[in-house]
Amino acid sequence: MKESIDLTNTRKITSRLDGKGYGAYKVLRNIIFEYNGVRAWFTRVQGDPYAPPSWLVVVLPRDFHGVETGEFPWKHAQPLTDTIHRILYREAKKKSWRCGTGNSCLITVPKPSPAILPRSSVEAGRGEIILRMSVGLPAIGRRIKGRLLEGLLSRIRGLIDVFHGLNRFRGMVKEEVLVWLDYMYIRRHLIENSYTAFIADDSILPRESSISTKPLQGAIPFKAPPSEEYVIDLPSGKKIKGLLITDKLTVITGGGYHGKTTLLKSIQEGIYPHIPGDGREYVATNPRTLMVQAEDGRLIHCVDIYGFIRNLPSGTDTHCFKTMNASGSTSMAASISEAVETGINTLLIDEDTSATNLLFKDKVMAKLLDYDPIKTLSEVIRDFMEKTGISIVLISSASSAFISKTRKVYVIKNYLPEKINIEPSEIEKLYHGIEKNYTPPRKRYFYEVKSLEKIKIHGYKMTYKYRDGKIYELNLDTNPRIVEHGQARYISVVIRWLNRRIRDGIPVQQIPELIDKTYKAKGFKAYTDPVPPDLTWAMGMDTVWVLNRLYNAVFKQ
Repeated sequence: MKESIDLTNTRKITSRLDGKGYGAYKVLRNIIFEYNGVRAWFTRVQGDPYAPPSWLVVVLPRDFHGVETGEFPWKHAQPLTDTIHRILYREAKKKSWRCGTGNSCLITVPKPSPAILPRSSVEAGRGEIILRMSVGLPAIGRRIKGRLLEGLLSRIRGLIDVFHGLNRFRGMVKEEVLVWLDYMYIRRHLIENSYTAFIADDSILPRESSISTKPLQGAIPFKAPPSEEYVIDLPSGKKIKGLLITDKLTVITGGGYHGKTTLLKSIQEGIYPHIPGDGREYVATNPRTLMVQAEDGRLIHCVDIYGFIRNLPSGTDTHCFKTMNASGSTSMAASISEAVETGINTLLIDEDTSATNLLFKDKVMAKLLDYDPIKTLSEVIRDFMEKTGISIVLISSASSAFISKTRKVYVIKNYLPEKINIEPSEIEKLYHGIEKNYTPPRKRYFYEVKSLEKIKIHGYKMTYKYRDGKIYELNLDTNPRIVEHGQARYISVVIRWLNRRIRDGIPVQQIPELIDKTYKAKGFKAYTDPVPPDLTWAMGMDTVWVLNRLYNAVFKQ
């Protein structure tokens, strides 16, 4: 039976703990703090002031938060909880302060990206809103200071008061709900018609800097070529125009620094809806889209890259290719095969970050290297797209090899696309490419991450410790689908869950569906209970992306 304490009168507990060793804080696990119908309790209590902060859950009943479900139905919970998370992040920063030792008096939730995403810090359902936050329980040295604890609980009470009568934020919530509904309408249109992406006119695609997600002030707004304008009537009543990417192969070219990569990155990040004011609110992309690149040194686990690379001098079997130190071409070939296996709809490829010897060869090099084991993407691209059903958006400015394969070619000049009309036969005269057949990868099964003991997350970096003492690191910032640190944490708990659940192997293509269905049915609690406050949802295919790069991951054909 848990003890109840009024959050307006906490002396009962603060005086009881004052002066005791830090371990005495464990009593908080048996206490429920009550305040105007609100209930709050600690689901995790740190064992040391320097340890990661404790976890506090706050449950706001409908009478307290006052959200009118008629105006903001719970089916629109994603933009609602996203807005509340941003309010919580802002207010927690105001209430948090440094006191005592280590993380004492810290109140925090993760900083949100501009993407509208489900996060464990705020969940809504059945009329209740649940807040989760990290709280640093205060101490001087390793002794509890009741005065500091009382001050901390008082600030938590003040933070809760911010969410009393949330209808005063209805303007902010409504704006985000409308943007989210418009975005989801566009995305459904893409999925239903097997289109790739839509980029609305007047979108601001450039970011402030490489370390900022804010839109660049004074940037040139995007505008579709007049001949390519596509009009969409949105649920909000808006009518917008923009560029609709529909073809199986779309080639983007142009000079350096004119916005090719900016456009491609915006297409990639269009897999998520964005908040009002981001500049990319009406950039929408099929969610099963992935940018692949060369990853020198990555691990590869029994991936079939025979469709691109075969007859290696070493005699290595490329139907089940394994390595602890992949080259640029083998890493990219593996990434494409893994994407096919995972069920990707669209591949994004940037020549600048690719293994160019996997993309193309000119006439001279093709003749000189007639023994080369690499079959380039440009040679098999038509057969690849036909057999896999995958669309490709590709940036190429050093070779015309792909231009001969499509009628959708855009030249980017000063951030604006221009459609160019060149008959493929004209390019074929310049580029003597030979069409070759593509062999899709064989089916693989995932069994386990063998001897995995512990996973630690720091930012986008995942550190894995194994029972034999070995430690490996994987940096998720090479995956452009991962836009928040909380997604790395989410993937880590999903991997631990998979490792407990999978016993006899599972086809790799079934893993994303298993993960996504489990989340849809039970939420974050499906993977970890109690739920930490710092998880951000990611699609199941992103967990598979990580599994493919983990030491001791066991895959078999």
